[in-house]
This record gives sequence, structure tokens and C-alpha cells, in this order.
Amino acid sequence: MRDRGELRAVLWAACPAAALDAELQEGLRRISTMIAQFLERLHILEALRRSEASSRRSSAELEALYASLPVCVSIHDADGAILRINRSLAAPGDAAVTSFEGCLARLYAEQLPQWIEQVLQSGEPLQDVELSLVGGQPSSWLCSFAPIRYVDGTLRGACAVVQDITELKHVEAALREADREKDDFLAMLGHELRNPMAAMRNATELLARIEQPPPQLQRLQGVFDRQTVHTAKLIDGLLDVARVARGKVQLQLGPVPIGELIAQVIDDRRQQFARHTLEVRLPEEELWAIADRARMVQILDNLLSNALKFTPQGARITVQLERSGERGILRVADEGVGIEPELLPRIFEPFRQGRTTLAHAHGGLGLGLALAKGLCDLHGFDLAATSGGPGQGASFSILFALAAAPEASAPASRIDARQLKLLIVEDNTDIAETLAELLQADGHYAETTACAEDALVALGRSMPDAILCDIGLPGMDGLEFARVLRADARLCEIELVAMTGFGDASTRAQATSAGFNRLLVKPVRLDALRQCLLRVGAAREHQING
Repeated sequence: MRDRGELRAVLWAACPAAALDAELQEGLRRISTMIAQFLERLHILEALRRSEASSRRSSAELEALYASLPVCVSIHDADGAILRINRSLAAPGDAAVTSFEGCLARLYAEQLPQWIEQVLQSGEPLQDVELSLVGGQPSSWLCSFAPIRYVDGTLRGACAVVQDITELKHVEAALREADREKDDFLAMLGHELRNPMAAMRNATELLARIEQPPPQLQRLQGVFDRQTVHTAKLIDGLLDVARVARGKVQLQLGPVPIGELIAQVIDDRRQQFARHTLEVRLPEEELWAIADRARMVQILDNLLSNALKFTPQGARITVQLERSGERGILRVADEGVGIEPELLPRIFEPFRQGRTTLAHAHGGLGLGLALAKGLCDLHGFDLAATSGGPGQGASFSILFALAAAPEASAPASRIDARQLKLLIVEDNTDIAETLAELLQADGHYAETTACAEDALVALGRSMPDAILCDIGLPGMDGLEFARVLRADARLCEIELVAMTGFGDASTRAQATSAGFNRLLVKPVRLDALRQCLLRVGAAREHQING
């Protein structure tokens, strides 16, 4: 006898062949069939017992997993009623395991029903829904919902997975606060560093004006000048990276000639490029882009500074600008130390640098490329880096949308400098005195005061053409001083120029709101201050001539 082709039993009977009449043979066949059916039932029962045991084991495993889940999982019927929840989260004494206590009870009573109803009506899952409870003990929850269906697709109910993320929210808030404190610290650090930098910059300018200085003094003045400029750029880079990361950089967009800016940046660094083989390839026609001119100069300066830093003397640096359809491509390539393959994907991260040693350190904070990338992203430009590896040089390319050249405008009329009467309000004596000397050397009259209260006294004696005022003054600060002047009918028309170590958008907005006409960031560049005073002089000339 066989069960599905497998031998199960053998029925054997011995008797003389002649005695096996037809009736006996038929009986034996029936007995054999009955035994086969009996064995089949035994086999089915055994299979059922094995399946039931396996099902019990699986059910026990699932129940243990369900009970130990670190999140709440609730099963709901087609009407939204709770069928069951994690036993470990059920209210004490709830034999049916369908109710909660504490915050979960409030959450399921006040907010979850509407989401369960939405899933039951739409039949579509909902992922990562953040819910919050206020009042009493505030809490935050991350919830996901999914429909449950029968084999034929009919909606059976819904499942909700609820995770308490209150502690995570507290950690996130703490990290945001730490990040804010870091930015505040960097801003304050920049301000505190810019004050001595301003005095040093003014002093180097004064040294440069000494007629026929001794060679040693001339050399030292050059050292001071270069290092103050370099330190100022480091401070600006450190602060700008933080501003870009927090989205606090505002672009002043307009048509910008990229080729002209390249030539300008290269000219500013002509002494450094003299130690390398520089190849510049610019198209015959100018390529324009919609960009912030000052920030575009910053991007170019950082890319060229990077090439200069990592390219040995005599090696080639190539700067190329070309058109590619409706886009422009700016490429800065060098024959320098190259980039390790493992570093290349992270080359634009802040403070990221290649392997350096004390004997072969290239200096810098690792911020230039990060800042260039962040500013390119703000403009919608694509900045990419390639390198064949260590010793194979590197190439950085910017892909940008081309813009139409602006209509030619009439050349600006020349503004002649005129002597101005200036009042400097600055509590840092070194900055105030050196700035006054510089302005007097330019032919202006400059008076200094150390606080806003003394400035108001000075204004009672005479009226200046413009006031150069530090914002962070002791006592009455520069912002309040500006408001006082703007509220005084006699003083409200005086040109107000703010000087501060804080150059962020928020500070600029506060200065404008208080009544300042312009803002200069310390250390104040003398050429920028001169341009500012030329405009003041032109305005005064216009008033005098009616």
C-alpha cells in the first residue's frame, strides 16, 4: 500500500492459490483500501500536529517580540476600536490588553483616532507623523499607520506604531542651543579679534605713509600689512562658514563679469603667482553671470588661494573660463600635491584637509573650499573637484548659468575729494587715534570721543559732516546713539557710518533700522572708507550749491 507513491504498509496473506476465489480477492482489496485510508488519516493528523506545534512556536516567538518592542504597536478593527496593544504598555489590571495609562492614554484619546480614521478611509499608509501633547507633562511622539487587509484585499483594520521621541526632542533642542551658542561665540570672537586688527591695519597704513623710510621699516611694514590682511581673511572665513551653514548669508544679485573678476583676483595676488607658472585662458567675449559680486570674488579668491597653497614653486596653475552652450565653466587646475581618493568625496567639508605633518604643513583652517562650495550652492552654481590622487594635482570647476550682458551705462562722473569735518566715536583708543591720523593725512579734520555721551557734548559745540561710530560702545551703545540723533531735528541729517566687528545680516538690519546710512566692518579697509567719504563730500557739495 502506497501513500502518494511512498510505501506505507504491506498486507500479506498466505493460502493456496486455488482457495482464492473471486469473493475473497475482492475482500482483501477492500481491506487493503481501508488500511491505506486509515494510514492516510494518520499521516494527515501527524502533519497537523507538526503544523500546530510550529504555529504555536511561531506565535510564541511573535508574542515575545511584540511584548518586548520598545515602541507601542496597536491593532485596530475596521471601526477603529483597539483590538490589542503591547502587554508591557497596557494599563495595570487590563486583562484584555486594550487600554493605556498616562501620556499614551491621552495620545490615543485626543489625537490618534483621526489618523486611524484617515487610514481606514483611504486605505493608504501614513509615515512619520509627529504629534505633541501640551499641558500637564508635555511629550512628543512619532507615529506611523498602515492598513491591515485579508488575503482577498478586503480592509480588515489598521495598525499604529507609536514611538516616544520626547527625549530625542530634548536632545535636538540642546544641540540647537549649543549650535546657537557656538555661533554667538564665533561672532563675539570675530568682533573681539577685529578690534585689535583694526588698530593694526590703521598703524600699517600710517607706516606706509612715512616718507623715505629705512629699508628695514619698509620691510616690516609690508610684513604687518600682509599678515593683517591674511588674519582678517581667516576671521571672515570662520564666520562666513557658520553663516552659510545657517542660511544667514544674503546675496546681492546682479550681472557680474566673470572674466573681469578673475583678472582682478589674480592681480590682487600677483606677487604670490610670480613664484608659479600661471596660465590664464579667457574667452574673447566677456561671460556674465547673475551673482553677488563680492561673494563671487570670495569664491575665486578661495579657489586660487587653495591652488597657490598646495602647488610647489615653479609648477603650473591654470585658470580657464569658457562657454559650454548656455552655461559657463570656470576651471582652476594645478600641478600640486593632489587629493587622496578617500578625501575627495569630503573635500568640501569644513576643516577638512589632506594629510599634513609639522614639516609639510600648508597652513589654513580648512575653510576656504567649504566656504566656496557653500557660496556656490547659494548661487545655484555647481562646484566640483577632481584629482588623479597624491602628486597628480587637482582641478576645481564651477558650472554656472550664463546671463545677458547689461546695457552699457554712462561713465560715472569723477568725484573730487573735499575736506570734511568728522567725528569718530570709538572706545578703543588705538583704533580711534590711528583712524583720526589717517583721515587727517587725507586732508580731513577728525575729532575723537570715547562714548556716545561725550559725542553728544561735542555735537553741541559744532556740527560735523559725518560721524564714524562704533556700535559696541559702553553706556549708550551706537544703535541708541543713532536713534537719539535721528530724533533730534538739528542732528537728524548728519551722515552716520557704523563701524563694527559684526558684519552679519542681522547687525546690518539693526544698524539701518536705527538710522545709520552705511556700515563698515572692522578692520575697515581704507579704500572703502575713502569711497564712503567721497560720497558724503559729494552730497554736501550738492547741498551747498543748491
